[in-house]
Amino acid sequence: MNLPKDQPIETSDEAAPSVLASHALCIAKVREHVYGAGRLQPELVAQDDACDLGRWLRGEAAVLRHRPEYWRAVVAHANFHKCAAEVVRLANEGRRTEAESVLAAGGPLRMASKALVESVSDLKRALDNKEAADPEMSALDLLQLPVRLILGWRGGSLSTPAQAGRGRT
Repeated sequence: MNLPKDQPIETSDEAAPSVLASHALCIAKVREHVYGAGRLQPELVAQDDACDLGRWLRGEAAVLRHRPEYWRAVVAHANFHKCAAEVVRLANEGRRTEAESVLAAGGPLRMASKALVESVSDLKRALDNKEAADPEMSALDLLQLPVRLILGWRGGSLSTPAQAGRGRT
């Protein structure tokens, strides 16, 4: 299976343009690597704190670390880097067909990219709306949020204890 090198990359006008441009460049570099135009190391690609988006998440966006939108973006970003590193590893092992299938539209990397763009868009909207403060969240809520978020992706609820008491999810 051959992928066109100019295959479009999912983007959103509502997301942080510069960090998403960096994300798109990362996808392009991985694609080039699969087709032999680059030399990447999976260990470096897997690092989610070395790119512009990772620095943005740990910097400006971290003011929303008490919000589910923040943790969705952090987890989606880490998952994207994991998938990208897998593509690089497969290509380095000479398993180009498998690397192409992970990279293909509808494949794991593209799905991870889509989830990342959507989560960053949500986070950017929250930043733009200056919704950084949620007075109903206690310190305990903040500590439990990452765990609830992960469990929520396994079928549980993403509601905070304060929201659950009001009947919201």
